[in-house]
Amino acid sequence: MGALAVARVFGDSTSTDGTAILTSHDSSGGHHAHHPPAPTYSRSSCSPPVDTGKLITAVADLDYQLHSTLRQLPEAIAEARAAVAQGTVDTNRDKLITGIACLIAAISGKLGVLYNKDPLALSVGDQLSLAAQTSWGYGYWGPFLLDLGDSDPGCGIEDFNKVVAEYSFITSLHQTYGTDISQAGYASGEADDRPELRAYYLAEFGRKLKLELHCITSQAGSSSEASKVVSLIDKYVKMGQERLELTAELM
Repeated sequence: MGALAVARVFGDSTSTDGTAILTSHDSSGGHHAHHPPAPTYSRSSCSPPVDTGKLITAVADLDYQLHSTLRQLPEAIAEARAAVAQGTVDTNRDKLITGIACLIAAISGKLGVLYNKDPLALSVGDQLSLAAQTSWGYGYWGPFLLDLGDSDPGCGIEDFNKVVAEYSFITSLHQTYGTDISQAGYASGEADDRPELRAYYLAEFGRKLKLELHCITSQAGSSSEASKVVSLIDKYVKMGQERLELTAELM
């Protein structure tokens, strides 16, 4: 079927040279059917209007507090590390004093068994007494002198910096989203920047930080300095999640 015939079948006109000119018709004979616009999603009419200005101000305030809290952590970690180390030194000192006293008592007990006796010619009874004194003495001084801890806690600011570098996309929310009011305070269009996804990684950041600083955070119950570190981490995560909730409202 030629081009002219095709044009007649579809009700199209042709040019002077016989080339078909295809035009669009709807079922009623009109030209160019109009398609409805794509749906737009807006806040429910039942919801109170959002005061964008106040939310942007609150976001800026949270960004400042997040930055301030993160800057406080290295100093808090250094103080907690020193406190934990000093606590270990003090504990070792107490263990040494007690352990040495018990060791002297154990030696005195063995010397009592050996008094005026040939150590190489002890009777069976003396041998048993000597063994008993040795075992008894070890049971007292061993747990003290063999349980001295290393004064170096084993973690510190280096571990903090490592985690912060690994989760830099969490510790720079102000750069990720910005405060551009013309874009409703949400300046990122990347799928990975969804607030709910960032909130998940923010909680993971807090857990990872506590784990890497376990030598400090595990002492929070007995050290006020270590407790401060835990509190600052929790505070940072909580404020970050609040910031992301506000960001979601502004989207």
